[in-house]
Amino acid sequence: MPKRDRTKAQDEALDAADSEDTDVRAAEDELRDEDDGEDENEGEGEDEGEDEGEDEGDEAETVGDWLRGKRLTKSAHLFLGLLMPATVGCIFMWRLSAHTVDDAYISFRYARNFARGLGLVYNAGERIEGYTNFLWTVLLGGGIKVGLDPDLLAKVLGAGFALGTLGMVYLLSALLRPLTVAPCMATWLLATTAASMGYAVFGLETTMFTFLLLYGTWLMLREEQRDGSFPWSGVVYGAAGLTRPEAPMYIGLCMLYLGGKGLIPVDKLVARWQGERQPESETDPDAERPLLLAGSLLGAAALYAVWLSLDQPTTVTKTLGALLLVALLLTAVAHLPRQLFGKRNLIRGTLFVAPVAAHLLWRKSYYGSWLPNTLSAKTGDMHQQLAGGSDYLMNFINHEGPIVYLALFGLAAGFAWRSRHLLAVATIVAFGAFYVVLVGGDWMPIFRFLVPVQPFLFLLIGVALRAIVEQRVRMLNYGLLLLVIISGIDRNREMNGDRKRVLKDDKAFWDRAAGGVVAWFDQQAAKRGRENIEGTIALGDIGQIGYQTDLPVLDLLGLVDPVIAALPGGYTTKIGQGFRDRFFDAAPRYALIISSDHDCHHPSVIGSRVLYGDRRFLNHYGVTGRVEIGNGFSWCLYENKRTLDDNPDRPANNGRSDGRHQKPPRKLPSTPAKLRDQR
Repeated sequence: MPKRDRTKAQDEALDAADSEDTDVRAAEDELRDEDDGEDENEGEGEDEGEDEGEDEGDEAETVGDWLRGKRLTKSAHLFLGLLMPATVGCIFMWRLSAHTVDDAYISFRYARNFARGLGLVYNAGERIEGYTNFLWTVLLGGGIKVGLDPDLLAKVLGAGFALGTLGMVYLLSALLRPLTVAPCMATWLLATTAASMGYAVFGLETTMFTFLLLYGTWLMLREEQRDGSFPWSGVVYGAAGLTRPEAPMYIGLCMLYLGGKGLIPVDKLVARWQGERQPESETDPDAERPLLLAGSLLGAAALYAVWLSLDQPTTVTKTLGALLLVALLLTAVAHLPRQLFGKRNLIRGTLFVAPVAAHLLWRKSYYGSWLPNTLSAKTGDMHQQLAGGSDYLMNFINHEGPIVYLALFGLAAGFAWRSRHLLAVATIVAFGAFYVVLVGGDWMPIFRFLVPVQPFLFLLIGVALRAIVEQRVRMLNYGLLLLVIISGIDRNREMNGDRKRVLKDDKAFWDRAAGGVVAWFDQQAAKRGRENIEGTIALGDIGQIGYQTDLPVLDLLGLVDPVIAALPGGYTTKIGQGFRDRFFDAAPRYALIISSDHDCHHPSVIGSRVLYGDRRFLNHYGVTGRVEIGNGFSWCLYENKRTLDDNPDRPANNGRSDGRHQKPPRKLPSTPAKLRDQR
């Protein structure tokens, strides 16, 4: 109709129709954006099955339907995304279950003394907290009390918690992004990782702690979707806090990403400062806040990491770095959620803090210290810790292969979709990695300290992989398929290599070395009587030997010795004058010296060299036994000369007048990192 022929009423009607069409198109665009993943965490599907809302006709009935882009059924998702990876994980756990790491025996000994009624002590009568897994140790103590073998119990519990962790990863994957065309991939990544599957059966609390973290995280996200639900996540996180001391970091980071308005209304303050009015209805108060919070937190962590890595920063660098760090932290504080101090979250925090605080008070009354002795034993040289931790993290990234970089796409998705939950997962990964660097990594094989971080990392990767698949762009899917194939081959190679390192290197070494020392004491007890070989043994690797011989121990690394733990230096390097004085003041009956020759007079690791090089050592100690561990190396048992003559089987070559004629030590072959670090 020509404009000149329209009445005013007709013009108004046409304008209204145009406006209505615009609103409809805007609504359609909004729905389309939601389908593409925007605000995935805000809807988060009430539960993992929210994607069931699509028509059943869209579900694939055949493989051909699935390849043409139809969504998998719920049963297919369970089979492909949970049951199959759980089966693979069980196979890997079984293949690695023969090994028990040396430090696991420390908890076993505490648990056994607890079951005997001696208390949570390593040496009878010495209240020193040389463990950091209170709840795990108490559980093992309860098992010993009813007649269970702690080694077997630890492996069964660990395997069960590992399967539970796979289940929680599946549920979290569905919550972060509804499962549609692609099955859950994070579970596959976790099940094919030697670290997560291995430490399920190596005797430690690692998978119990990881399961509790994931369960607590899943509960918290669910609770935030259901107004009025009781915050049971605080109880689960409290159990995690009794299992490992890192738990507060995880619950704290999750709490930072609660929904709702920010603590400080920055947008309104800026608008008021600019003299503008900003109607409440025009903006989502929670739309930008998580982005700024995550950006400031990740930026602060990255800045601090760079700052610590600088050898000699200038005054200008220090000043600028400090100002930028403060600015980032203030930005983070300004964008904290008000719900952080809401009633339900305060209840959650109380449920977490109550058991942790009770344990803290008990620790102070029982051990006389607010912190475990292991903290001071394993720290003291920040430069050593940062160097070791950085190498540890880079080795992990190289070990995991190219697929690990897809986590960056998961982080990008969190920002693009404004997903609080994805950003929370990404922040946990970043701060978990930073914590590992800060404490210096770990001596044990295949990255134990990163096991609790791995599920969160794989959740990011899994979301990124599924988002790419669901774009249904053939070029992207072909490229992704090639990446998955290459990564699968690489992961299989790494898994086989890890299994070899664990069983043929680490296990074989500890069986020969620690197992050989235990066998020597058993032989001596059989020949001379147990009462005639009793006495304190000084050594650095106190796990298996301490547990299986049940002799009193002087820990030369300080885990269960507060005097050595308090000395200057980092872990395995607290070897100054105070170290030697502590040894000779304690005057143990036995001392374990690691030698690069079978004559036991060429100490190889640094702790052995320091003791042997002290003139007092050979004046008071002589060789009483020797355990050959291959390639010319031996673990040599020296005995105090006051009792040495009582051993008729001692080696003939048991004494030099001093330690001045030492050959340069050779490297210990196929040796765990803890011993290599003592050189």
